[in-house]
Amino acid sequence: MKTSNKVRMGVAFIVLAVGMIFTFAPNQVSAKGTDGYYLGSCQRNVKDKDKTGVISKVIFKNNKMIVYGSLRGGEDLDKMVVDGTWKYYKNKKRTFQLSKKVKFYSTGGTGPIKRLKKKNFIKSCKYLSKHPNGIGFEFQIKKGKVVKCVFAS
Repeated sequence: MKTSNKVRMGVAFIVLAVGMIFTFAPNQVSAKGTDGYYLGSCQRNVKDKDKTGVISKVIFKNNKMIVYGSLRGGEDLDKMVVDGTWKYYKNKKRTFQLSKKVKFYSTGGTGPIKRLKKKNFIKSCKYLSKHPNGIGFEFQIKKGKVVKCVFAS
């Protein structure tokens, strides 16, 4: 009888421990994002050999932005682009929190920067996820939240 109770207690403890591990283990990669700028180009099935950032998919759900792919990032956009002083982030799924005041833009060539409505920007992201064309995607994080998203060509 005593051994049987010890075995039951041991099994109960193991089940409880395993249950706690799966309860508290995150089921996706969550990126609290260091303040700064992050960029990549929307492409699919491309190896990022030169480490410039290749984004295969961007999804918006509720107040989150989920980015699949590799990124490059840094605190100062000008230094990052001109001097090439960026940090490379390997290919994986990242979830970023959106600010309530996030703004969406599109720019290209010598044309002006155009502000887009959120629903139009999300439509473009869905289209680019299915038909990637190499357009640049960048976003800015302040206080751990995305405050700006831009398509740039």
